[in-house]
Parts: sequence; structure tokens; C-alpha cells
Amino acid sequence: MDNKDLTVIIVTYNSSALIYDCLKSIERYNDIGSRLEIIVSDNASTDFNDLESNIAASGVECTIVRNNRNGGYGYGNNRGTERARADTLLLMNPDVRLCMPVFKHGLHEISKRGLALLGMEEYEDERMRRKHSFLPRRMNLRNLMVYRLAKCINYFSPAFFYIHGACFFVRKKILTDIGGFDENLFLYGEELDIHTRLMGKGGEIALSHNIGFVHPLHNRRFNGSENEIGLKSQLYLCDKYGWSKKMVYRDAISTLRAMQLKNIVTGRGRDAAIPARIRQLKAEMNGIV
Repeated sequence: MDNKDLTVIIVTYNSSALIYDCLKSIERYNDIGSRLEIIVSDNASTDFNDLESNIAASGVECTIVRNNRNGGYGYGNNRGTERARADTLLLMNPDVRLCMPVFKHGLHEISKRGLALLGMEEYEDERMRRKHSFLPRRMNLRNLMVYRLAKCINYFSPAFFYIHGACFFVRKKILTDIGGFDENLFLYGEELDIHTRLMGKGGEIALSHNIGFVHPLHNRRFNGSENEIGLKSQLYLCDKYGWSKKMVYRDAISTLRAMQLKNIVTGRGRDAAIPARIRQLKAEMNGIV
């Protein structure tokens, strides 16, 4: 079995409607030919038969890893990493679409600069409107303001920001050496956790402004269940790294206030769920010893 230069890992869960376009974009912009390997790591989807059919319809060669449970984003990536034949991985969400060749440039940057992880520009659409290529390591109102300024000048520093996890390159050996993804994180917080552990091991992290991908986020509103999962992940990271839990609650409250302000300024109106959630978060924070 021959080795590959790059393995793309796509974690799916009920993603049959997304996988065809994702794979076709990889095929269209593949600039390394047969040196590319694609692994679809499926987390026990209920639409697995449709997923298989759409993969076959795409005509794109890939390996399907059928996991026996939905263990989350990190779990799926770990199962894909175990099967990967390349030394460099590209971890990619199924709703990502390539809009330009990225493989050759990414491999060159990883090798030339000795990087552990390389991010790319994330676009809302093919008009190249930049979105969340990187995020602040702390999500509070002050840091969000600094983040907006950094976004305006397109400045990334791993000391203050981390790469958004929709699509990024990472060295397989380094990822394995730090223990892979923490499977205690089901969703959200995985990128910050990987970033923190890589930085702790002296791994170099960078963002390339020369390559990018489309990942439409649109204008997502407050989602209570997602907010709960995100907070749970952040509190887990506090236990893991000794961070302040009250800080996490303050950050969450500041972020919700910023979201509400954005709703008002953009004319979308107040979201009634946000004040109730803020009151709940304050009560939980006050209960921390």
C-alpha cells in the first residue's frame, strides 16, 4: 500500500446532502493528483446508505470509515487519523467547499516552515468575503473588539487567536504525539484544545492568506442547545488547564450581550431567549465557590 503526500479527513454525521459537493470541489481543485488520499469518517449516521450512494455518485475515490457510534468531531477525526497514510492531514468539514487549489501550497508551507498546523482564509461565498478564519482565544466583549480590528487588517497571532477548525492542515505525527483530539469534547472547543496543546509543545501555528475555502455561516442566530454544548466544552477545558470558570461564564455573558446588540443594530430585533439565558448563566456563575 503506497504512501500519500496528503490525507483529507472529512467527519460526517447525517451529512449525505453535503458530501457530494464537498468531494467534487476536492476533485476539481486537486493539484497533487494521485498523491492525495480522502477518508470519510462517519459517526454512525442514520443516513449512511444515502451517504454511500452520494459518494459513489461523485466518482471521487475515497475510503469510508464507518464508526460504531457518534462520538463527536474529535472522535471522528481520531478514527480517520488512524487510517491516514500521509504525514500531513487536511481536516475538513463536509459543508466546506474548495474554491481554489490549496494542497500543493499547504504542503509547501508546512514543510518549508516546519509548521505543526496551518490555517487558511475562510470565505462566506465564492466572492471571497472573508469570515472567521481565526477566533479569539477568549470570547469576551473586549477581545471581540480586538478580534474585529485584527480581522480588518487580517492579522493572525497564535498568542491571541486560534485557527477556526472548519478546514486546516496539521502534521499527523505532531497531532498523534500530543494525544490526538480529546474525545471528552463532543463538539466545540476542539480547535482551542489542539491549539493550546500544540503551543505547549512548541509547535508553530500559522495562517496562510494565499489559499482559502468556502464555508458559509450566514447570520446564525442564538441557538440554546449549541450554547449549552459550547459552555460545557469550555468548562471542561477549565478543569483540564486550570482556567477560571468564572472567566468562562463572564465571556459567555459578554458574547451573548454582543449578539443581542448586533441583532438590534442590524434590525433583526431582540432575541427573547438571550436575556433568559444571561440570567441563568449569572445564577450558575454566582454558585461557583
